[in-house]
Amino acid sequence: MRIVNKIFAFALMLAVTAQQFSLAALACGPSFVEPVFALERTPDVPLENFIRGRIGIVKPTWGRKSLFIAFRLMNGAAFSFDEERALLEALSGAAPEEDENDEAVKNWIAARKQIAAEEKASPIYRERNYASYNFFPNCTRNAFEVATETLKNRVASYGADNKDVREWLAGQDAVFEICSSGSDLPREVGAESAGWLRKDREYQIAAAKFYALNFDQARADFEKIASDAESDWRETADYLIARTLVRQASLTKDDARSREIYLQAEGHLSHLLGKGGKFYSASKRLLGLVKYRTQPEERLQELANQLAYQNGNDNLRQDLIDYEWLIADFEAEILKIEKQRKEALQRAEKIKKGETVPEPTPERVFEWQIKQREIETGEKISIGISYQKPGAEYPGYAGIDFKFDAADAEILQAFEEKIGRKLTAEELEKLKEAKESALEQRKIYLGANFRFARDFAESNRGDYWGDDELNYDLIPAFLRSTELTDWLLTFEIASPDSYAHAVKKWRETDSPAWFAAAIVKAETTSPDLNKILSAAENFDRNSPAFPTVAFHLVRLKIAIGKKAEARKLLDDILSPKFAGGELLSVSSRNEFSAQRMLLAKDLSEFLKFARRQPFAFSRDGFLGTIDELIEEEKGYFDPKYYKESKEEWDAKVEDKYREMKNWESSFTFDDETIEIINERFPLETIYETAQNRELPDYLRRRLMLAAFTRSILLKRADFVAKTAPQAVRLEPKLNEFFEIYLQAKSPPEIQIAETWLFLKNPYLTPFLTDGTMEVKEIDSYSDGWWIVPEATIYDYKSSEEKPKSVPTPDFLTKDQIVTAQKEKAAIKALGDAEAFISARVLEWAQKLAPRDARVPEALYLVAEMNLPTKYAGGDVETREKAIKILKTRYRRSDWAAKISEEK
Repeated sequence: MRIVNKIFAFALMLAVTAQQFSLAALACGPSFVEPVFALERTPDVPLENFIRGRIGIVKPTWGRKSLFIAFRLMNGAAFSFDEERALLEALSGAAPEEDENDEAVKNWIAARKQIAAEEKASPIYRERNYASYNFFPNCTRNAFEVATETLKNRVASYGADNKDVREWLAGQDAVFEICSSGSDLPREVGAESAGWLRKDREYQIAAAKFYALNFDQARADFEKIASDAESDWRETADYLIARTLVRQASLTKDDARSREIYLQAEGHLSHLLGKGGKFYSASKRLLGLVKYRTQPEERLQELANQLAYQNGNDNLRQDLIDYEWLIADFEAEILKIEKQRKEALQRAEKIKKGETVPEPTPERVFEWQIKQREIETGEKISIGISYQKPGAEYPGYAGIDFKFDAADAEILQAFEEKIGRKLTAEELEKLKEAKESALEQRKIYLGANFRFARDFAESNRGDYWGDDELNYDLIPAFLRSTELTDWLLTFEIASPDSYAHAVKKWRETDSPAWFAAAIVKAETTSPDLNKILSAAENFDRNSPAFPTVAFHLVRLKIAIGKKAEARKLLDDILSPKFAGGELLSVSSRNEFSAQRMLLAKDLSEFLKFARRQPFAFSRDGFLGTIDELIEEEKGYFDPKYYKESKEEWDAKVEDKYREMKNWESSFTFDDETIEIINERFPLETIYETAQNRELPDYLRRRLMLAAFTRSILLKRADFVAKTAPQAVRLEPKLNEFFEIYLQAKSPPEIQIAETWLFLKNPYLTPFLTDGTMEVKEIDSYSDGWWIVPEATIYDYKSSEEKPKSVPTPDFLTKDQIVTAQKEKAAIKALGDAEAFISARVLEWAQKLAPRDARVPEALYLVAEMNLPTKYAGGDVETREKAIKILKTRYRRSDWAAKISEEK
């Protein structure tokens, strides 16, 4: 399902909230670093390599900006340095009218401090919070750049101590106050002031009216300034007439009136373009935005042609963003109409059958939405305080909404009634601070910037929320009228029609991009498949499209039974001498290796191609190298949330990632390989795999420990004898437990020895979990031990559980596969480790050897492993049973005291 989201104004406003959430997450739980071998939604990072031609295997699931880049590169284009930079910015996800403000704001703050060292109270002057939503996106980057340049010029001309320069700064402060929560215009200056200041102040007042959303007044002021031959702001004001019209139109909810204003803006922009001047490029970009809103079909076609064929586009970033958004808009509209058509047919069918069909109900408005609207319009304020509840471990929280002018006595009475007692002196102080904070927040809500963000979002709704996807038959002719859009949509859509269309376009154009689209869509039953295969075999190996073509050539050869040919091609591609090797991204090598792995003739060959190199690492949605993860996490530091110094925080982060740096140059197993070993390999094959000297020690260790654990659970004494000595050699800390195990003679003693072994070594598991990280500590966040892999996987498209599809390598025999299935079923019957080990410990404590000195610790660990916060969920009943035995039979033990302290 593709979700098309067009509301970007509020996204900026959520930045602070998102940052606070990530900090809380860091404090409350672990972050997991995982190696990334291939991605379905995006090309490899760093994206610079992708933009420069190493595009790898292009996938229909990539974002449309990435697909555009792939289209150009596959057809032989290259990008200049400036275009590469623009594409990187576009791929970062910036929205069409969003500016990168950070440096501009920092520079303004630095320039301002040269004149006024004091820090203003407005959020816009708090360096640490310069990215607060309180002033974005109403005041964009250019506003700060112009202010910074003007301030420097005035200081250079008249001096930092000049009273008119300081008055200019006061006026600019008032302008930027409006961008956060202010409402007062800069004061007018009299005839006694310098002429330059009077002209500057006219411009500042006009700008303030613009940011205050008083568009008619702002435009009148700009028109007056534009006609003043003596004003330095004449040319700027002339351009801002158009900017004012465009912003006014974007916030006008009446479509007819909005279009009328846009047409006025278009006329004025055409006038500016005819004059040329320093705002020529800006006017051209703004005209593109107007066309985006008023002539979307024409603008889409114009952009598609520019992007597909034009080199040296100085507006490439914005054009690509606009292009992607326009396609998304049309997709949303098409899917909305299609959804309505289907719903109408369903209603008609029910009526035809005589069923009573209610009229569609309007969208429900929730009570919280009404309350939020009252707060945002300033009608009410929301006040909340924490308070101590008698006998409670944690404080309570009380929140109440009041009219903004509610008296202190009314507020106090309401809270005392809600809490049920008089407030303490500390709580009274909290209440006072909460009210002041709520009134300050009200100022922000009433400020022009918040109204701009809200109104812009409300006037630009273009979302589609549904399960339908665009299919070939739904695409209108105008979307197919340009080659780029036609290719992009064809490449995305999986259907016989899209295959046929791609083949037709390839024959007409001889385009590598169209051929790639054709072979990506091809199936074994596709018409003209032999011609496609023949063309693919003779495809230029130096073409950026070759990895995509080769991957699907191998896929099709395997599907039609030509595995020997597929094997030969893959061996050639993966050879160090391969002619087009520089075009292979790390992920594409991994994916070719995955194809070759399944064609292995024996275990040794399987393991040779099972090794994968991560091209990046992922943590909490952030993707990058280990060094980039380190720098990103260092940036989490905030003295408001952390007690240590910045230097201590940085050192802690460095230490956390120290060992992980080795993984960037290491080979390991990816998820598919691990699934195959867990699901398809019998114990004997896992043991043989662990002995393979070609594998690095860290993988052999994981495999041998898995074989050792399986042999115990499956009661395979022959394999226990084989695996135990090697497991101890690879993990020396197991030796003391192994000695206990060897001394056990009777079945109860052996069972206790096994239980103690598993309990004290939670990383022992019969299944591989990943190729790098492993759990060695018992805590409330990490499981350790094992969970039987699920046999099904959730399919989000159908909202159903479906059998997990795990491929079977060619070298495995039927007997090996059957044996693996039986062994997994036997382990599954034992249950997950928590249940299996817990049951054994309870039996040990109640029946087998209750006087064993290890029992109290074992019971304590059972209580810990069954905490509800465990990922497997824990079992509360088992936990309580273990605690009860521990605190009754072993109440004098240190472990009983420890559990009492924790409870």
